[in-house]
Amino acid sequence: MTKQIARLIPLLLVAWGVPLAGQAPPPRISVAVHGGYQPTTSRFEDSFTFARYQETGSTRVEYPMGGAFLFDAGAGVRLWRRLGAGLVVSRVGRASTASTRSFIPHPLYLDTPRQVDGEADAVQRAETGIHFHVRYEAASRGPLRIVISGGPSVLRVRQTLVTEARVREEYPYDTAEFGGVNTREVEGRANGFNVGADLGWMFARHLGLGGTLRLTRAVIDLDADQRRIPVDAGGAHIGVGLRLTF
Repeated sequence: MTKQIARLIPLLLVAWGVPLAGQAPPPRISVAVHGGYQPTTSRFEDSFTFARYQETGSTRVEYPMGGAFLFDAGAGVRLWRRLGAGLVVSRVGRASTASTRSFIPHPLYLDTPRQVDGEADAVQRAETGIHFHVRYEAASRGPLRIVISGGPSVLRVRQTLVTEARVREEYPYDTAEFGGVNTREVEGRANGFNVGADLGWMFARHLGLGGTLRLTRAVIDLDADQRRIPVDAGGAHIGVGLRLTF
């Protein structure tokens, strides 16, 4: 009976993830660096009014946001068995074209606005995320590493906003032409969440390659001349890169 129990002990140790004599313990610290793409698209709008020729004009701006390349880097630490904690910092930057539609009061006739449409090129947006997470090693056998994670995020957006649509007009002023835009940079931040999965393949003891999928979400209010503009931040992050373990 004693011999049978002795034979079972190594099997139990393996099942519970306890390293046997002669085996290296599983890595405690991991570092990952990724380049990738955020395919998520979004759109938001802004409207404002202005005084001209003793009347009130208006402008509506639509901001489409397409996919963009991203960079992120992070680290994780194993705390107890398969559970751990980690932190990832991500950066996404993009440029897009915003469309404007303005109604410009007529300088000679009341209630006779002129419609002027235009486009604002190279509207910049930069998004930085700090993602805290609890991580669980779903697989850690041989060279394969699979980690699932989730937790809170802090997202910050820096966005170019149109503040004025300029126009060109000549007598008899029945029409007006688009003449460009004035812009300003605004910033906002908000708390959100993240969930993700990470797959790594260690081709050396401390070095490997892997891929990651992370979903983040937050709604940020941008403050523009006492107007609050809600914008969606985050989305799907797909990346590939290096893995380091210690």
